[in-house]
Amino acid sequence: FNFEMMKRGKIQPEDPVHLQIYRDYLSFLSEAYDNENTRHFYEYGMYSLLQYMHRNSVADTESLTVEDVYGYLAESKPERLREILCELRSVFRYLNREDLTNSMAVIHCPRFKRIIPTLTDEELDRIKDVIDQKTVSLRDGAIVLTGLTCGIRACDLIKLKLSDIDWSNETISFRQSKTGNI
Repeated sequence: FNFEMMKRGKIQPEDPVHLQIYRDYLSFLSEAYDNENTRHFYEYGMYSLLQYMHRNSVADTESLTVEDVYGYLAESKPERLREILCELRSVFRYLNREDLTNSMAVIHCPRFKRIIPTLTDEELDRIKDVIDQKTVSLRDGAIVLTGLTCGIRACDLIKLKLSDIDWSNETISFRQSKTGNI
């Protein structure tokens, strides 16, 4: 373990040209996305690309080549490749670099994180039994059952209010954190 103090605070490119590109992209992200996690995801992608450009003496985004993009991808961790391609597509759309976006279209990367399968009927019955036995609080049981039966993301369940529930019509309405949809 490394118990050294970790630097806190926002990381930013040191190169002044790259720093301006980074700040402009952050402004774009704040207008384009309401969700802070989404903005942070794409922000990190731009930061990482700019760090690669700095290490490889690529002055600005106009001089970025397809070979540079492939070099950046080759240096990346294979298990993050899907996320990196997503980040780069956003960055290249922002930069109006369709040539770089098209160069990535042929890249296929495997999914390292498997999709979690749905619960079997038996597993769901066991969860309901635990809730019925009052082993957990009614509140916790209601949260678990709402999440399981409605498919609401955990981040949205946490923010759910009683006023979001229309008891007469048996509906729940809220703004999704990830997509912004109601």
